[in-house]
Amino acid sequence: MALVCQCVGHCPGNVPNGTCLIKTNGMCFAAVEQVWNRETDQLELEKTMGCLAPDDAHILQCKGHLVPHHVPKTIECCNTHDLCNLELHPSYFNIPTNQYEENSHFPMNSSHLLVALITSLIVFIVLFVILYIVYKRYKIYLKKSQNESLYVEKNIPLKLDNSDKEKIDVTVSSGGSGSSVKPLLANSKRIIAIKGKELDLWKSSQKESSSYYDYKKYNNDSSTIDKRFIASESLSRDSFENSMSSGSGSGQLILIQRTLAKQVQLYECIGRGRFGEVWRGIRFSQNIAVKIFFSRDEASWNRETEIYSTVILRHENILGFLGSDVTSYNSCTQLWLITDFHQLGSLYDYLIETPLDIKQMLSIILSIVSGILHLHTEIFGGLGKPAIAHRDIKSKNILMKNTYTCCIADFGLAVIHTQTTGKLDVAENHRVGTKRYMAPEVLNQTLKSDIFESYKMADIYSLALVLWEVVCRTRVDGCFDDYCVPYYNCVPNDPSFDDMRKIVCIDQQRPEIPDRFKSNNILYKLEKILHESWSQNPSSRLTSLRIKKSLLKLQNEFHNELKV
Repeated sequence: MALVCQCVGHCPGNVPNGTCLIKTNGMCFAAVEQVWNRETDQLELEKTMGCLAPDDAHILQCKGHLVPHHVPKTIECCNTHDLCNLELHPSYFNIPTNQYEENSHFPMNSSHLLVALITSLIVFIVLFVILYIVYKRYKIYLKKSQNESLYVEKNIPLKLDNSDKEKIDVTVSSGGSGSSVKPLLANSKRIIAIKGKELDLWKSSQKESSSYYDYKKYNNDSSTIDKRFIASESLSRDSFENSMSSGSGSGQLILIQRTLAKQVQLYECIGRGRFGEVWRGIRFSQNIAVKIFFSRDEASWNRETEIYSTVILRHENILGFLGSDVTSYNSCTQLWLITDFHQLGSLYDYLIETPLDIKQMLSIILSIVSGILHLHTEIFGGLGKPAIAHRDIKSKNILMKNTYTCCIADFGLAVIHTQTTGKLDVAENHRVGTKRYMAPEVLNQTLKSDIFESYKMADIYSLALVLWEVVCRTRVDGCFDDYCVPYYNCVPNDPSFDDMRKIVCIDQQRPEIPDRFKSNNILYKLEKILHESWSQNPSSRLTSLRIKKSLLKLQNEFHNELKV
């Protein structure tokens, strides 16, 4: 049954005063609220009446005076009989005299306070992030400024006669017997400033002797200066535009990739092979080696670049890497791999010309084993490296740094293994290892290609053959053998797989050990190491760590014998 309520200010049809009807469970209400009177510029009380629909809303509205409002209000409700709200007289006290007092008498709502706190927190976080970004950019700017202060390259025009113009640039044709060097004339010099001092990198002669500068007059350690400003970038397989850190053994910094080949002047071809050519060049008045790959052997160039770029190979017995680049001459693409230059050449070339004494022999084989051990060992941590198997160890891939020390080169076939992830990265390469140095399990195709230890044990077999080459050239009581490659008396100069498989796997032959080894204590013990390292069974071979420890022990014994 409907009830009638008095309405004032809340009547149907916007009628100022009158009545309204409510259904069952509806409410009649009377309310007092403050209204701002613009004419008097004060807050005044205004009484209103009306009807509340029979829903849940009236339950809260009728108790609205119990909570603070932005505009204070007092309300009372009833539904006992018709016009019951005429009997309601809600009252409101402490009415402010003006609008400003109104705001001061009512505390801030808790929800408003929460919103204010959240807003303040967000503003603080945004400001902190902005300041942190500015700080990091400032540090990068300072670091860049310091690097630029150590590497300053200028072009200073010179007024020179034609006879005095300097040959400062070079373009190289594609590899092969018809390759040539075409010098270009220019009337400018490259100057490098180091700590305010200028080094003239190009002199007025093309002769080798005039292409060098003595860095030591500017610093006691020329290699330190080299590390300050000689920089390079390695090229990734996927993009020539990418920049990446150089994983070189020389520890150089990073420079724009495509400028690297332009900084190199080639002088002479020092070697040719199935992969391409090796040239001696000059970069910043220092000798470097440039390995120019044939385009058909791009996979090997990619692999070496990838390994040097993504793996930290910094070690004294690993060839120092300066960078790689792609250049072109007469529409022929050239793939360059730029490394440290070592005047003595490969171990193969050195052994042909030079017999060794025991001290020199021990030092050489110890440096070779140290390089292999560094490759085979995984180093954990942020500056670590994965384990690497070389897969093409031979005397031609080992370079002589000096008469007592070697370094390992040529990583075109290398395999990478990371213990934490278990990932085995095998190069996709048409090349195979050198057949003369292949382990039995490689020749008879029983090598377990999914197990990294198999590749390491194959390396140990090849290493044993290299150690045999070195030991056989050792002078004992004035006697030494002429240099010979392994199995020289068993297979042709260019043996096939079948030739090597028959000798190594079926006949199980190994290189001959000279009889004079038995008369010398050091060589006799080395013979035992060789036999264990080239064992037919891969699991029976010594590890690179075990070989190194044995060699160190032999070296100490030799030194003690000399003291006696």
